[in-house]
Amino acid sequence: MLANILLIISTLLILYIYLNLLLLKLKNKNNIVKEYTGFDLSKEITSNYDEINIIESKETLLSKYNLKRKIIKLTTKDYNNNDYYTLSIASLLSGYSLININKDKYLRTISYIFKNIDYLPKSIIISLIISILSNNIGDSKVSLIILSIITIYQYLIININELANTNTNNSLKKLLKKEEYNYITKIKNSITKNHTLSFIISLILILRLVLIILKF
Repeated sequence: MLANILLIISTLLILYIYLNLLLLKLKNKNNIVKEYTGFDLSKEITSNYDEINIIESKETLLSKYNLKRKIIKLTTKDYNNNDYYTLSIASLLSGYSLININKDKYLRTISYIFKNIDYLPKSIIISLIISILSNNIGDSKVSLIILSIITIYQYLIININELANTNTNNSLKKLLKKEEYNYITKIKNSITKNHTLSFIISLILILRLVLIILKF
């Protein structure tokens, strides 16, 4: 019974994360910065580093940063749009590139496994699916190991996003008006907090597996 309650709570929290992102996007789609598109802002933030490239990637559905090639890949919309949400995403991706150039230990760790990094907390969906499929002791023991690995990854992602967030604030403060800066920083903080919440959800799902194994 308790295990099922934890599963329901986790599912609702995941829905909250994605609903929060959707509302942030819809709420800020008409709030624009006339001077900068996603490309322009990324270019300004990373202007001190010639090795960082920014491209429009028409084949990708989600803007991302390529860890190996040091390329910020923006979707066509994120490349050309200038609304607050788009600029927040462009800023975070630029932050990834900055800390990668500075050889951040957390980003370097995940670069051994993953080629790209983006702002969307997708690992929590994997955690949820694994937990849903684990309803007996044997499956739960295997899933417990997998979810433990995922939480380690999520811990690294939390630190990466916090660093990427803070590393772009000084540049944004110089480039944007005070109101624009405050709104965009608020959106970035919200995205960063979503990764922290994803980590907490995975811990809840781990607790669920433990309860199944202990037959509670």
